[in-house]
Amino acid sequence: MGKILIVGANGFLGNVVLKYFGERAIGMDMCPSENILEIDITKKEDVEKVFVENEISDCIDFAGISLPTVCEEQQDLAYKVNVKGQKNILEACSKNGANYYYSSTVRLYDANGEVANEETLVKETNYYTKTKILAEEQIREFYKSGKLKKAIIFRFSNTFGKDSNEKRLIPTIISSITNGEITLTNANTKFDMLYVKDILKAIEIAMEKVSGFEIFNVASGSQLTMQSLAETISSKLNNNSKVSISDEKELIHPKISIEKISSLGFVPTKFEEALKEILD
Repeated sequence: MGKILIVGANGFLGNVVLKYFGERAIGMDMCPSENILEIDITKKEDVEKVFVENEISDCIDFAGISLPTVCEEQQDLAYKVNVKGQKNILEACSKNGANYYYSSTVRLYDANGEVANEETLVKETNYYTKTKILAEEQIREFYKSGKLKKAIIFRFSNTFGKDSNEKRLIPTIISSITNGEITLTNANTKFDMLYVKDILKAIEIAMEKVSGFEIFNVASGSQLTMQSLAETISSKLNNNSKVSISDEKELIHPKISIEKISSLGFVPTKFEEALKEILD
């Protein structure tokens, strides 16, 4: 059995997946750390070398610039990493017969408040989503041309879990409540919150039960308002912090259908259960 390569292994999601697969996996990232190879995905020869030297059978790709503001301000760099860099990974998978799994996003769906399934049209709303759409198109073309035997795209919703970046939504709310008070803007805006362990479930399902080319929405399948998130967290913390609302405006996000992956056995973790694991 070959190794599983985790690209972007120093990021929040990549690191969780790397630890989950343990000795079966090898990680690479532009920002190295212990047991993670320092590899720039924009350098084709370096990427190819990793595949050859480690007998990679499966590649799970979390690499890329994901902050929309950075993509907007540095478009050339975003294209170089998110599109050209990804192509180098696809080429290496093709040459070495590796299966490819790609981390995409539900942000590609138009935020019209309707239910979005995998057949829903995607829309370029900023330069970040443009690069993700281009990356998905590359994957599709590689598979159609016979360069990949298996290619899976995961469109993840908003993720959370232990040790996530303190600037993410849930850690920000927890920190604010712990400090005594939180003021919410867009309190009625609804979010689909995906527990990071559910990403592991989706990957295992794709590896064991799926062949060919497929796209899967991976989300909780339910929505929570910003206010309900804050109140639930405050209750779990046994904290009487005041939750104030400064703006009643509601931003509309599509509800994400997970019917397709659920038909293969995917069951998302309830928010309250995930929160208990994080806070314990």
